Amino acid sequence: MGKQDSTQPDFPLTKIFMANVWSNVADIIKQHQRFVLITHERPDGDGVGCELALAVFLKQLGKEVAIINNDPLPEMLEFLDEQGCVRVYHPDRDQSALTNAEVIFVLDTAENWSRLGKLGEVAQQISATTICLDHHPEDASFTDMAVIDPQAGATAELIFELIEYMNGDLTLDMALPLYVALVTDTGSFRFGKTSARTHRIAARLLEAGVIPHQIYSQIYEQRPLGHLHLQSQLLAQLTLAFGGRLAWSKVSQETLQRYGVNRRDITYLVDLGLSVAGVEVSVLFSETNNGSVRLNFRSKGRLAVNDIAQRLGGGGHPFAAGAQIEGPLEQAIQQVLKQVQQTWSQDGLLS
Repeated sequence: MGKQDSTQPDFPLTKIFMANVWSNVADIIKQHQRFVLITHERPDGDGVGCELALAVFLKQLGKEVAIINNDPLPEMLEFLDEQGCVRVYHPDRDQSALTNAEVIFVLDTAENWSRLGKLGEVAQQISATTICLDHHPEDASFTDMAVIDPQAGATAELIFELIEYMNGDLTLDMALPLYVALVTDTGSFRFGKTSARTHRIAARLLEAGVIPHQIYSQIYEQRPLGHLHLQSQLLAQLTLAFGGRLAWSKVSQETLQRYGVNRRDITYLVDLGLSVAGVEVSVLFSETNNGSVRLNFRSKGRLAVNDIAQRLGGGGHPFAAGAQIEGPLEQAIQQVLKQVQQTWSQDGLLS
């Protein structure tokens, strides 16, 4: 369905404004029965956490809900979905749920339908009301309604506030995925958009029964030994550029196969480069099955990386972004380094 109305406020948002926004969203929820929830391809903790929490809330209201994604969950998030609520799109099984949907929530991405992968091609043909809830700095012009708050540390903050506005009963099965979303998307509450608001919401989630050390252990302390061997190799071949301000590392398909690691589970390894003194930006190059190269960018918070990602066809937050470009791997590395040099030179960051 084409875009009919969009909520694109000046930021920061006021409580009065948000009340008006949530009133519109709440009316749509109350007036409809069948919902589909979708997040971006290669789902992360924020996207999946928002889907699961919103699904529980909608079911609490007596709604019919399906969660359908383009890609499977990362291994580290599988503990969130022991009931198998999150489905990977299959036309024969899921077309009916999509066709019959009255409302489609697009969560944690405001870029365009293509950000949802092949599922986006299908979803945009459905005659349902589409609502985008996100914290990325995009305009979400592809949906009928959008609530975008770039000041939020995670989209989970918006889901929490919607549930609160509608007087939802915040149960543990809502609080747990929302807490995972906050932890993963704020870098364990250390990224720049982490705010007092973020911590207030986290406190409410703890009051609902979340136990922080258990969540941390589930996310970060359950990796197979192969991940540590891969991490060791990446540290050994970590390379610095631009006077030590950028660190990069690469992972080939051959390396992934050697250690028995799935590429969708290695995004966290981009943070390794940021532990080096003097490094401002870290880039992880990972080769995909089809020979293209996935790029993950992270910044310590002084240099933005989403502008570089955008110039390479991707996007994201100012300090955490990604893109995917054509291979081979070595050629992609040179292309990205050239783009970084060009961008930083234009911005006066290189002497």
